[in-house]
Amino acid sequence: MPWCPKCKNEYKEGYEVCADCGCKLMDSIGAEMVAYFGTETEADRIVEYLEENGIDYAYTSYNNREGHYEVLIQESKKEDVRGYMRTYFTKIAPVEIPEEDDQPQMMINEPPVMIPRYKKPSERADEYKSGAQTLLLVGIVGAVLLILVDLGIIPLSLSKESKILINIVMGGMFLVFIALGINSVKTYKKLLKQSDEDEKLEQDIIDWFGKSVTLDMITSNENKRDSEEALYFGRIKKIKGYITEEFKDLDLSFLEYISDKIYNNLFN
Repeated sequence: MPWCPKCKNEYKEGYEVCADCGCKLMDSIGAEMVAYFGTETEADRIVEYLEENGIDYAYTSYNNREGHYEVLIQESKKEDVRGYMRTYFTKIAPVEIPEEDDQPQMMINEPPVMIPRYKKPSERADEYKSGAQTLLLVGIVGAVLLILVDLGIIPLSLSKESKILINIVMGGMFLVFIALGINSVKTYKKLLKQSDEDEKLEQDIIDWFGKSVTLDMITSNENKRDSEEALYFGRIKKIKGYITEEFKDLDLSFLEYISDKIYNNLFN
Protein backbone atom coordinates (compact mmCIF):
# COMPACT_ATOMS: atom_id res chain seq x y z
CA MET A 1 0.00 0.00 0.00
CA PRO A 2 1.34 3.48 -0.87
CA TRP A 3 2.30 5.85 1.94
CA CYS A 4 2.94 9.60 2.20
CA PRO A 5 6.52 10.13 3.50
CA LYS A 6 5.57 13.46 5.09
CA CYS A 7 2.06 12.95 6.52
CA LYS A 8 2.55 9.20 7.16
CA ASN A 9 -0.94 8.53 5.72
CA GLU A 10 -1.67 5.22 4.02
CA TYR A 11 -3.54 5.25 0.71
CA LYS A 12 -5.31 2.65 -1.36
CA GLU A 13 -3.68 1.25 -4.47
CA GLY A 14 -3.91 3.59 -7.43
CA TYR A 15 -3.12 6.81 -5.57
CA GLU A 16 0.19 8.48 -6.46
CA VAL A 17 0.09 11.86 -4.66
CA CYS A 18 -0.85 12.76 -1.07
CA ALA A 19 -4.13 14.67 -0.98
CA ASP A 20 -3.01 16.68 2.08
CA CYS A 21 0.53 17.83 1.26
CA GLY A 22 1.08 16.93 -2.40
CA CYS A 23 4.08 14.68 -1.74
CA LYS A 24 4.66 11.76 -4.09
CA LEU A 25 3.55 8.54 -2.40
CA MET A 26 6.02 5.74 -1.71
CA ASP A 27 5.55 1.98 -1.63
CA SER A 28 6.64 1.81 1.99
CA ILE A 29 7.79 4.07 4.83
CA GLY A 30 11.26 3.42 6.20
CA ALA A 31 13.67 5.21 8.49
CA GLU A 32 14.16 8.90 7.83
CA MET A 33 17.38 10.88 7.97
CA VAL A 34 18.43 14.52 7.91
CA ALA A 35 19.84 15.75 4.61
CA TYR A 36 20.35 19.33 5.83
CA PHE A 37 19.82 21.39 8.97
CA GLY A 38 19.89 25.17 9.29
CA THR A 39 17.61 28.06 8.34
CA GLU A 40 14.03 27.77 7.12
CA THR A 41 14.81 29.73 3.95
CA GLU A 42 17.67 27.45 2.94
CA ALA A 43 15.72 24.30 3.82
CA ASP A 44 12.81 25.41 1.63
CA ARG A 45 15.17 26.21 -1.23
CA ILE A 46 16.75 22.77 -1.00
CA VAL A 47 13.35 21.03 -1.05
CA GLU A 48 12.29 23.15 -4.03
CA TYR A 49 15.53 22.31 -5.85
CA LEU A 50 15.10 18.59 -5.16
CA GLU A 51 11.49 18.70 -6.38
CA GLU A 52 12.61 20.40 -9.60
CA ASN A 53 14.87 17.40 -10.13
CA GLY A 54 12.19 14.80 -9.51
CA ILE A 55 12.83 14.17 -5.79
CA ASP A 56 9.27 14.45 -4.44
CA TYR A 57 9.69 12.82 -1.03
CA ALA A 58 11.90 15.45 0.70
CA TYR A 59 10.22 17.87 3.08
CA THR A 60 11.04 20.56 5.63
CA SER A 61 10.47 20.05 9.36
CA TYR A 62 11.23 22.24 12.38
CA ASN A 63 13.23 20.58 15.16
CA ASN A 64 11.92 22.13 18.38
CA ARG A 65 14.63 20.60 20.57
CA GLU A 66 17.53 21.83 18.43
CA GLY A 67 15.89 25.07 17.28
CA HIS A 68 16.57 24.70 13.55
CA TYR A 69 14.92 23.52 10.34
CA GLU A 70 15.71 20.18 8.72
CA VAL A 71 15.27 18.63 5.30
CA LEU A 72 14.13 15.04 5.87
CA ILE A 73 14.29 12.22 3.35
CA GLN A 74 13.85 8.47 3.34
CA GLU A 75 17.15 6.90 4.35
CA SER A 76 16.69 4.24 1.68
CA LYS A 77 16.74 7.01 -0.96
CA LYS A 78 19.93 8.76 0.15
CA GLU A 79 21.87 7.47 -2.87
CA ASP A 80 19.34 9.19 -5.16
CA VAL A 81 19.66 12.50 -3.30
CA ARG A 82 23.41 12.69 -2.58
CA GLY A 83 24.40 13.95 -6.03
CA TYR A 84 21.76 16.66 -6.05
CA MET A 85 22.83 17.85 -2.60
CA ARG A 86 26.44 17.98 -3.75
CA THR A 87 25.44 20.06 -6.78
CA TYR A 88 23.32 22.38 -4.67
CA PHE A 89 26.04 23.22 -2.16
CA THR A 90 28.83 23.53 -4.74
CA LYS A 91 27.00 25.35 -7.56
CA ILE A 92 23.56 26.61 -6.55
CA ALA A 93 24.46 27.95 -3.07
CA PRO A 94 28.19 27.35 -2.77
CA VAL A 95 29.86 27.12 0.63
CA GLU A 96 33.53 26.60 1.37
CA ILE A 97 34.35 22.87 1.60
CA PRO A 98 37.60 21.55 3.09
CA GLU A 99 39.82 19.94 0.44
CA GLU A 100 40.11 16.73 2.40
CA ASP A 101 36.34 16.45 2.69
CA ASP A 102 34.65 14.79 -0.25
CA GLN A 103 31.25 16.18 0.65
CA PRO A 104 29.67 19.47 1.80
CA GLN A 105 29.15 20.08 5.48
CA MET A 106 25.49 19.15 5.41
CA MET A 107 25.51 16.20 3.04
CA ILE A 108 23.53 13.02 3.55
CA ASN A 109 26.38 10.52 3.42
CA GLU A 110 25.55 9.96 7.07
CA PRO A 111 23.31 11.82 9.49
CA PRO A 112 24.94 15.09 10.65
CA VAL A 113 26.16 15.39 14.19
CA MET A 114 23.58 17.26 16.19
CA ILE A 115 25.20 19.77 18.53
CA PRO A 116 22.94 20.61 21.48
CA ARG A 117 22.25 24.26 22.24
CA TYR A 118 24.66 25.66 24.80
CA LYS A 119 22.99 26.46 28.09
CA LYS A 120 24.96 28.55 30.54
CA PRO A 121 25.94 26.70 33.74
CA SER A 122 24.23 29.44 35.76
CA GLU A 123 20.91 28.62 34.04
CA ARG A 124 21.40 24.90 34.65
CA ALA A 125 22.38 25.65 38.26
CA ASP A 126 19.07 27.44 38.84
CA GLU A 127 17.24 24.37 37.56
CA TYR A 128 19.16 22.07 39.92
CA LYS A 129 18.61 24.46 42.82
CA SER A 130 14.86 24.42 42.28
CA GLY A 131 14.86 20.64 41.94
CA ALA A 132 17.01 20.17 45.03
CA GLN A 133 14.69 22.34 47.13
CA THR A 134 11.63 20.41 45.98
CA LEU A 135 13.19 16.98 46.54
CA LEU A 136 14.54 17.87 49.99
CA LEU A 137 11.25 19.44 51.04
CA VAL A 138 9.17 16.44 49.98
CA GLY A 139 11.66 13.96 51.43
CA ILE A 140 12.07 15.67 54.80
CA VAL A 141 8.37 16.50 55.29
CA GLY A 142 7.40 12.97 54.29
CA ALA A 143 9.93 11.42 56.70
CA VAL A 144 8.72 13.65 59.54
CA LEU A 145 5.10 12.68 58.88
CA LEU A 146 6.03 8.98 59.01
CA ILE A 147 7.79 9.48 62.34
CA LEU A 148 4.74 11.31 63.72
CA VAL A 149 2.50 8.45 62.60
CA ASP A 150 4.82 5.89 64.23
CA LEU A 151 4.81 7.88 67.50
CA GLY A 152 1.02 8.06 67.45
CA ILE A 153 0.97 11.87 67.28
CA ILE A 154 -0.89 11.55 64.00
CA PRO A 155 -3.42 8.82 64.72
CA LEU A 156 -4.12 6.34 61.93
CA SER A 157 -6.15 3.17 62.40
CA LEU A 158 -3.75 0.79 60.71
CA SER A 159 -2.71 -2.72 61.52
CA LYS A 160 0.84 -3.40 62.61
CA GLU A 161 1.60 -5.08 59.31
CA SER A 162 0.25 -2.09 57.35
CA LYS A 163 2.37 0.32 59.35
CA ILE A 164 5.47 -1.75 58.71
CA LEU A 165 4.71 -1.89 54.99
CA ILE A 166 4.09 1.88 54.82
CA ASN A 167 7.33 2.56 56.68
CA ILE A 168 9.30 0.35 54.30
CA VAL A 169 7.75 1.65 51.05
CA MET A 170 7.14 5.31 51.88
CA GLY A 171 10.21 5.62 54.09
CA GLY A 172 12.40 4.24 51.33
CA MET A 173 10.85 6.62 48.80
CA PHE A 174 11.39 9.66 51.04
CA LEU A 175 14.99 8.62 51.67
CA VAL A 176 15.53 8.43 47.90
CA PHE A 177 14.09 11.95 47.55
CA ILE A 178 16.47 13.24 50.21
CA ALA A 179 19.46 11.51 48.57
CA LEU A 180 18.53 12.94 45.16
CA GLY A 181 18.10 16.37 46.71
CA ILE A 182 21.56 16.24 48.31
CA ASN A 183 23.05 15.13 44.98
CA SER A 184 21.29 18.02 43.21
CA VAL A 185 22.77 20.45 45.74
CA LYS A 186 26.25 19.11 44.96
CA THR A 187 25.61 19.47 41.22
CA TYR A 188 24.30 23.00 41.79
CA LYS A 189 27.52 24.01 43.53
CA LYS A 190 29.64 22.46 40.75
CA LEU A 191 27.65 24.34 38.10
CA LEU A 192 28.11 27.63 39.95
CA LYS A 193 31.87 27.07 39.85
CA GLN A 194 31.71 26.10 36.18
CA SER A 195 29.63 29.21 35.47
CA ASP A 196 32.42 31.45 36.75
CA GLU A 197 34.96 29.54 34.64
CA ASP A 198 32.80 29.71 31.48
CA GLU A 199 32.11 33.42 31.90
CA LYS A 200 35.83 34.10 32.25
CA LEU A 201 36.61 31.93 29.20
CA GLU A 202 33.88 33.66 27.20
CA GLN A 203 35.29 37.10 28.02
CA ASP A 204 38.85 35.94 27.30
CA ILE A 205 37.81 34.69 23.84
CA ILE A 206 35.91 37.87 23.03
CA ASP A 207 38.81 40.08 24.15
CA TRP A 208 41.37 38.00 22.22
CA PHE A 209 39.23 37.91 19.09
CA GLY A 210 38.73 41.68 19.14
CA LYS A 211 42.49 42.24 19.33
CA SER A 212 43.63 39.50 16.95
CA VAL A 213 41.01 39.11 14.20
CA THR A 214 39.73 41.88 11.94
CA LEU A 215 36.53 42.09 9.94
CA ASP A 216 38.56 41.97 6.72
CA MET A 217 40.05 38.64 7.80
CA ILE A 218 36.53 37.23 8.10
CA THR A 219 35.12 38.63 4.86
CA SER A 220 38.14 38.18 2.60
CA ASN A 221 37.56 36.29 -0.66
CA GLU A 222 33.79 36.46 -0.29
CA ASN A 223 31.54 36.40 -3.33
CA LYS A 224 29.09 39.22 -2.64
CA ARG A 225 26.56 37.57 -4.94
CA ASP A 226 26.23 34.66 -2.54
CA SER A 227 23.06 34.33 -0.49
CA GLU A 228 23.00 35.58 3.10
CA GLU A 229 22.90 31.97 4.28
CA ALA A 230 25.99 31.04 2.26
CA LEU A 231 27.84 34.11 3.56
CA TYR A 232 26.85 33.23 7.10
CA PHE A 233 28.13 29.67 6.85
CA GLY A 234 31.44 30.83 5.37
CA ARG A 235 31.96 33.54 7.99
CA ILE A 236 30.98 31.39 10.97
CA LYS A 237 33.36 28.69 9.78
CA LYS A 238 36.25 31.18 9.72
CA ILE A 239 35.32 32.49 13.16
CA LYS A 240 35.33 28.96 14.56
CA GLY A 241 38.67 28.27 12.89
CA TYR A 242 40.37 31.31 14.43
CA ILE A 243 38.94 30.50 17.86
CA THR A 244 39.96 26.83 17.86
CA GLU A 245 43.50 27.71 16.74
CA GLU A 246 43.97 29.75 19.90
CA PHE A 247 41.67 27.95 22.36
CA LYS A 248 41.98 24.18 22.18
CA ASP A 249 39.48 21.48 23.18
CA LEU A 250 36.43 23.72 23.50
CA ASP A 251 33.09 22.06 24.07
CA LEU A 252 31.26 22.00 20.72
CA SER A 253 28.08 23.57 22.06
CA PHE A 254 30.11 26.34 23.73
CA LEU A 255 32.03 26.89 20.48
CA GLU A 256 28.74 27.27 18.59
CA TYR A 257 27.49 29.72 21.22
CA ILE A 258 30.57 31.93 21.34
CA SER A 259 30.97 31.89 17.54
CA ASP A 260 27.38 33.04 17.05
CA LYS A 261 27.85 35.74 19.67
CA ILE A 262 30.98 37.07 17.96
CA TYR A 263 29.24 36.89 14.56
CA ASN A 264 26.32 38.97 15.88
CA ASN A 265 28.73 41.51 17.39
CA LEU A 266 30.49 41.86 14.02
CA PHE A 267 27.60 41.82 11.56
CA ASN A 268 24.44 42.85 13.42
